[in-house]
Amino acid sequence: MNEHRLKEDLAFLAGTLSHRGANTHNERKAAEYVASRLEAYCPEAHLDEFYSIESVWPLLAAFYGEFLFVALLTHWMPLVALVYGAVVFCLYLAELTGYRTVSRLLPQYETQNAVARFLAMRPRGALVVSAHYDSPKDIPLTRHGKHTAVRWINLILVLCMFAVLVSCMMDTAGLHGNGAVRIDWALRWSAAGVLGIASLLALYNGSRTEPACGANDNASGVALLLGLAERLQESPIENADVWLVATGSHSSWLNGMRFFMADNEFDRENSYFINVDSVGDGGLRFTTGEGLLHFFRSAPELLDIAERIAPQYHARPIRLREWPTDALIPLGRGFKTIGITAEPETTQVSSESSRQEGPWNVNIDTLRQAGAYVEAIMRETAARLPENPGQAP
Repeated sequence: MNEHRLKEDLAFLAGTLSHRGANTHNERKAAEYVASRLEAYCPEAHLDEFYSIESVWPLLAAFYGEFLFVALLTHWMPLVALVYGAVVFCLYLAELTGYRTVSRLLPQYETQNAVARFLAMRPRGALVVSAHYDSPKDIPLTRHGKHTAVRWINLILVLCMFAVLVSCMMDTAGLHGNGAVRIDWALRWSAAGVLGIASLLALYNGSRTEPACGANDNASGVALLLGLAERLQESPIENADVWLVATGSHSSWLNGMRFFMADNEFDRENSYFINVDSVGDGGLRFTTGEGLLHFFRSAPELLDIAERIAPQYHARPIRLREWPTDALIPLGRGFKTIGITAEPETTQVSSESSRQEGPWNVNIDTLRQAGAYVEAIMRETAARLPENPGQAP
């Protein structure tokens, strides 16, 4: 990949633009820049407009806060509270796995994806390479070295939701205990108190924190995507349509990828998704799967290719059990998917505000290596596509 162009793209996305927060004017500028760069290599490049919630934090605050209402409602109508709480709990789990439920009811704002489609003369399948271009909120849980806490925090909150539901069941069944302190009340309000605090913290994160610069997360992935566009113009893949998708509103709970999947139809047998996220620092990794609660496994076909050529690129496997990537959406819908990322060797940067991060923090050698790795996976996958598209490779 052209090192000069990679540096130019990084300089604009994470230098000229101080941030690319979801649903902001800067995000729109970034999308227009990416679309114009893609148009230089692909006549099918365009912006796809859609609507998204402003931030994931009010959505999370609404879910956690709803269980305070469930706890209160139990005092008068425990059975109704149990049914209502169970519905809210199921809706929360659906949102976690990439389906829009309560988020449909929140205010929506205009945003966009930048999409390029390289059409093959005789396509036997489709390859989709994605990378989100918006940048996350600047909070400790989005910085390097802090991601691992996300899953444990989520598990604690899910257990608290379940504890509220168990207390509702105890109240409905009359299992109060014979002691001076009612067990169901103690369980309910201890769990509800934790959820109430989580709701307030989520509201604070949504209203008080600023978007990060996002040089590594994920200007690096978008720069790689643009480098791939140039490589595909020079050396097309003849037997597969290739989609390059720069998704917006990723930090609003993967809404860019959700819209892309809803707006386009793909054959599950012969469509392959490769998501690129944070490839600007550290050692290359290919994901064996991801998921905060349920673990969605990457496609065996893609894992076989990624693992076989990994030694050439010093790549290793990794399980993502933290913040979800855009790969979660096609994984959750049964499509053959894998993620490519990089794991920093040190967490020294995590002690500083990610707003201080800039293009200079991206290792160009790592980025170029990641680009070569992704391209190699794409071409090997295309080579394995069956002559008859109705057959599995």
